[in-house]
Amino acid sequence: PMLGKQASFASDIEGFGFKFVNTSVMGFNLTDANAINKTKEIYIPKLPHDYTISNWKTIFFKDAADIIHQAFKESSDALFDSRFNSVKGCKDILEKITNNVYGQFLPGITKVLLYKKHPVGFCFANLTNEKIANIPLVVILKKHRNYGFGKVMLKQLVDNLLTSAITGGWALKELNASCDSDNSAAVKMYTSVGFSEEYT
Repeated sequence: PMLGKQASFASDIEGFGFKFVNTSVMGFNLTDANAINKTKEIYIPKLPHDYTISNWKTIFFKDAADIIHQAFKESSDALFDSRFNSVKGCKDILEKITNNVYGQFLPGITKVLLYKKHPVGFCFANLTNEKIANIPLVVILKKHRNYGFGKVMLKQLVDNLLTSAITGGWALKELNASCDSDNSAAVKMYTSVGFSEEYT
């Protein structure tokens, strides 16, 4: 990662063969009552026939690794994490998410998009620490994109996280995620449910 004054070294680093990927850090302020109320009022249409949303189950692991690989192998994410280039690498990412390496995994808040009872999309959630929750990955198979399903999963995740934080007495202050700044659909998905771009 390069921040602030480090950007002056960009041309030197590029000379060594590095490629630059612009990343946006999206944040949702969980202490802002206005933002929470606005998000609760966001209208989400009913899912089309044959589509449902479930919480994470371990039986989805293999499908998740395959879907992550298919979705990310040609993305800018694969430039800085070569694990996206193979199913084996995606299994490693997924194992680290679900085995609490990247934070405490939240299976009851992680959302799975099912089409005819088969997984076609995932929206993962974990706790980075007692004050910060994170969305490490949102992924949908290509032929199921552009229908707003990412927004549906994300909205349900935010709603469930807020409910769990209140009922569980969690001291959460922020929910964050990062995405490719040039992926306008991803940025739009986050902003549509109340996230804002904290920095790029």
